[in-house]
Amino acid sequence: REILATASDLPDGIDGIINPLIFTPAGSGLTLGLRAAESSLVVTKQRLFPASIGRRQPEGWITAPFLAESHRVFFRVVLAGAPVMALLDTGAAADIVDRAVLFRVPGASMREEPAGSGMLIGFGGPMEGAEVATQIPLRIAGADLPGRRFFAVDLNTEPFRFQVDLDAVIGIGSLGGFDVTIDMSSGLVAFRALPSQEALHRQPINGNPRRHG
Repeated sequence: REILATASDLPDGIDGIINPLIFTPAGSGLTLGLRAAESSLVVTKQRLFPASIGRRQPEGWITAPFLAESHRVFFRVVLAGAPVMALLDTGAAADIVDRAVLFRVPGASMREEPAGSGMLIGFGGPMEGAEVATQIPLRIAGADLPGRRFFAVDLNTEPFRFQVDLDAVIGIGSLGGFDVTIDMSSGLVAFRALPSQEALHRQPINGNPRRHG
């Protein structure tokens, strides 16, 4: 494997970062699962199938298509009632929203984040110009997560270098309310709300993600 060395502020006791999607590539027949309640990752040969897209299965799973780019997973969520393109990032401690998206979010409250108080920190250190947006309703796979707190930055600038127009980054704070399974071969991601989220289920998400530009 190629190893990328970078100057990073990793937590004590963490020596490196491995993208687990590298170990379940398309064509391998393997799926990768995040089991938040058990704090575990699982790799299985259980496949997800397109016939189940957007439909809730007996086991409580809801599947949706995703785009894969450089071992990243982009999928649709609903932010303040509108579908947006998001990056699924289990390594992100915070949810992030593109500032341009906030113009269509009624009732969103914005404030500057004081230095040292929950500051947004990336591999290169603190991110300049990050603000905090609150009271933003988020829906993932039909489950409503009301009043979420996002860091607001310009996601579609050169430092991010994504191949899609990105509206949001969904981190572990929101993903931690779900079991998640990613099937690279089928291009599907599946979510199952944990009991704390089960009562918030509404309707399944619809539509396919599309590449921009």
